[in-house]
Amino acid sequence: DALFDFVGAMAVVGTMGGGIESAGLDDHLPGLDSACSKFGPPPAVAPGSLPEEVADLFGDGGVIKTPVREGFGWRTPRPGDEVLLSLRALTTDGAAIEERLNDEYTLGSGSLGPLSGVCDRALVSMKAGEGVSLSCSQEYSYGEAHAGGAIVSLTLDDIFDVRDISFGRDKSIVKKVLKKGEGYRTPREGARVRLRVRVAEPAALADGGSPSSSSAAVAAAVVDATVVEVGA
Repeated sequence: DALFDFVGAMAVVGTMGGGIESAGLDDHLPGLDSACSKFGPPPAVAPGSLPEEVADLFGDGGVIKTPVREGFGWRTPRPGDEVLLSLRALTTDGAAIEERLNDEYTLGSGSLGPLSGVCDRALVSMKAGEGVSLSCSQEYSYGEAHAGGAIVSLTLDDIFDVRDISFGRDKSIVKKVLKKGEGYRTPREGARVRLRVRVAEPAALADGGSPSSSSAAVAAAVVDATVVEVGA
C-alpha cells in the first residue's frame, strides 16, 4: 500500500508541474520534489508485485519506472541510437542533484555518468515525447554520495534518424535529421531548391591554422542544411 500511495502521489504531482524552478524545465519534466520530501526514500519492492503500468527495470526492486506522460509514434531507441533527452535527478528529500535539458545522448556511451545504465534500460522501451519517473536505490544511482537513492525524472524528447549516405557506405558522410519536415514531397535530381546551410568551423582553423594545413579538419567539418523550399 505504501508503494501505491507513493506512486500515485508522484503521478499527481507530475501533472501539476510544480517543483524546482529552472527556466524551461517544467515544459519537459514533471515536478517531483514535494513528493520526494513527503514520502522519503523509495520503499522496498518485492519483484513481481507491481501493477502492469509500473515496471521493475532490473527485477530486484532497485529501479522502479512509473509512466508520467505518454509518447507518440511506434519507434523506440536501440543501443547505439542517438536521442535527445531531458532529465532531473533529486535526492529523496527533494534536493536537486543534477538536471539536463535537451541533451544529446547515445545509448551505451556512458556519458550520463552514474545514471547511464539506468537511463539506457529505461530508454529502450520509451517512445518520443514519453516521460517517466525512475525511483532508484543508491546502488543504481549515485552510490554513497546520495545514500538514500534518487528520483530521476526522464523525458525522451526525440529519437534522431542517423544514416550513412556515403557512396561507399564507409560513414564518410553521415546524415542526422535534426528537425522533421512537413508534407511528403522531396526534390528530384535537377530540381531547384532553396537552402540554408551552415558549416561548422574546423577546430584547427579556429585556432589560427590555415586551410592548407588543416585538410584533415576540413574533411571532418559538420554541415547543417535546411531545405526551405522545393521548386518545380
